Formats: sequence, C-alpha cells, structure tokens
Amino acid sequence: MKITINIPGMNGKKQLVHLKDYMESKRIEGLRSLKFETAPVKKGEMAVVGAIGPLVGVVMGAVNPMSRIVQAFSNYTSSFRTEIILKNEFGDELVLTTKKLDEKGIQLLVDKFLKKT
Repeated sequence: MKITINIPGMNGKKQLVHLKDYMESKRIEGLRSLKFETAPVKKGEMAVVGAIGPLVGVVMGAVNPMSRIVQAFSNYTSSFRTEIILKNEFGDELVLTTKKLDEKGIQLLVDKFLKKT
C-alpha cells in the first residue's frame, strides 16, 4: 500500500524532512520505503531544482505496520505540536493532530483508513 504524507503550514517541508528522519529511526517492520516525491510543476511555472513534494511511504502488510506507523506519527505530532495528513491510494485521508492517541484510538483510525484495502 502506498501512503502519501504531508504536513501543512509554512514550515511543512522542513518538518517533513525531520519526520522522515524520525520515522527511519523507528525502523518499523513493514515500512518498505520512505521517499520524497518531486514537487509537481503547474503549466506555465518554472521548476525549482531540489523542491520536494510530499513524503511517500510504501507499506507491506496492513494492520500491524499501519498501527505502528500511526502510533509513531501520533507521538511525533504530540511532541512537535504539528499536524500530519496521510492519504492512501484510494484517496482516503487520515489527519493526526497534537492529541496523543491511545491503543484503541489508533486501532479505530487504522481500521477506518484500511477499509478499502
């Protein structure tokens, strides 16, 4: 499953770089890759070399890796007071805010997010 990760706001791109490092340090089994997409260029705009787009992760398996990923993102958002937006390939969106989630809350979000997979 492919998930797209964004952090809104003025410092969103900088926080995404930090989030990528944070997630890689967690070594979550089932998270196969975590890479930046290049920022899309609209017609008539000039491309900026090195501009990054959203962070894209590939998850193998479903429930267990996603639960660990959501838990890590939840810890990150509560520690760094930011918001993370996840989207799957079906367009389902999951927004994690600064509220720290318990195990039941994590499982409810994961179940909702994975309902179409």
